[in-house]
Amino acid sequence: MTLTDFFIMAMVIIVVETVVGVAYSAPLILYRKKIKAEFVRGLKLFSSIILILVGLYIGYTAIGAQELLF
Repeated sequence: MTLTDFFIMAMVIIVVETVVGVAYSAPLILYRKKIKAEFVRGLKLFSSIILILVGLYIGYTAIGAQELLF
């Protein structure tokens, strides 16, 4: 792998990540005034609970992992 290949891959990753980020956030930016505050609060609570549950699941499934033992 040459330096040029690395540079091309880095540019592709940067462009793709930027486009995806803008595509995800553009609808929210355009319609944020039309979303009710109660819905946003509920969405924040729901997403927080989901993140906690995913973290607990990952932690629970890692308990028996032999790779984590020294």
